[in-house]
Amino acid sequence: MRPLLLSFCFVFLIGTGCASKKKTSAYPSAMKEIIQKFSANPPCKDAHVDEFDFQGKTVYTLHPGTCGADMGTEVYDSGGKKLGMLGGFAGKTSINGEDFDKAVFKRTIWKKS
Repeated sequence: MRPLLLSFCFVFLIGTGCASKKKTSAYPSAMKEIIQKFSANPPCKDAHVDEFDFQGKTVYTLHPGTCGADMGTEVYDSGGKKLGMLGGFAGKTSINGEDFDKAVFKRTIWKKS
């Protein structure tokens, strides 16, 4: 019985240790107000905020979701400066003259649950 209990404790400690390593660092403080405002009243049930590497910098996209036609995705740098809009009525695909398909997804910061 004792070896079984020790095994369980070992697995539990390893599992919780791994879980804490999976926690990601918070986003920059400059983005805090922007993300809080967006998440307080998301346009659609599948709205989300993602983090990408783009043009050598970290950028954030505020995806409104898919409940409405022609809604655009805002793109911000880590300082909270709006870099532009993707999609929308015009179907824009570039930021700073470069196609956003070159961006590398890092993680989802927030999603409506």
